Amino acid sequence: MRIRQVVLPLVAAVALVGSLTACSGSSGSPPAASSPAASSASPAPSVQAVDLVGTRWTVEGRKGTTVRFDGIAVTVAVGDLSSSFSWSAQGDQVLIGARTSGLSGPVDASWLTSTASVRRDGSGLLLVDANGSTTARLAPDGTADGTTPTSLLTAATVGKGVVDAPPSAIEGRWTVAGDVRTAITFTGGTWSATTSCTTGAVGGRGAYRVLPGGRLLVVRTMTPIRGCPIVDGPVVGHASAITSIARAASFRVSGDTLTLFDRDGTGLGSLVRG
Repeated sequence: MRIRQVVLPLVAAVALVGSLTACSGSSGSPPAASSPAASSASPAPSVQAVDLVGTRWTVEGRKGTTVRFDGIAVTVAVGDLSSSFSWSAQGDQVLIGARTSGLSGPVDASWLTSTASVRRDGSGLLLVDANGSTTARLAPDGTADGTTPTSLLTAATVGKGVVDAPPSAIEGRWTVAGDVRTAITFTGGTWSATTSCTTGAVGGRGAYRVLPGGRLLVVRTMTPIRGCPIVDGPVVGHASAITSIARAASFRVSGDTLTLFDRDGTGLGSLVRG
């Protein structure tokens, strides 16, 4: 009877030690891969759109088609035909406007104008549309000559007071205060301007896309007509926000006022809704 009383407490003690050891092992640090710091980090784009510049690219799957990007235009060539398109970019995001000229074309390049971003793919690059589908694969085919500066492609330093905004925030008609004839209208990815001779230019149109963080991509597909006659008296309106629209890289909407900023965060001018 005494032996039984000694053995049973000993077994209970061993079981208690095993239980404590198991609990101690399960309280160790979780794997690094599941730590909040590792999972919350947002990977940077593997390629920047500006990397398209300086190289002549072969468009795979489109026999005889090459494309060349420079600081202000994209040129697509198919055999002896070629056409140019305006474009803009920030980071890996791309906006390519309608054809601006047919140098010896026109060339059908709907695959190009539907492109919204660029991705790395081995030694080449993928152009991707807004739904994530590949529009073209580009393979390097030598160095492109005569590229222009890429100042209109660099990432923007957003202007003062710029915050994240939905595309609908910029939509509508915005006028120059004091001259309702001078205005710009943003609708569903396209913009058009109407200006008076007192501002030195008439008309203009193009495309735009709102990016996260209040950033903006803008391209011009038709430039304003200049050469308005000289008039007596002061200029009625100040249209810098309209005539400089292709340089816009961020925007701020405060009440009924729209302010546009360039890539350095410098104001291009303000417009009022209406």
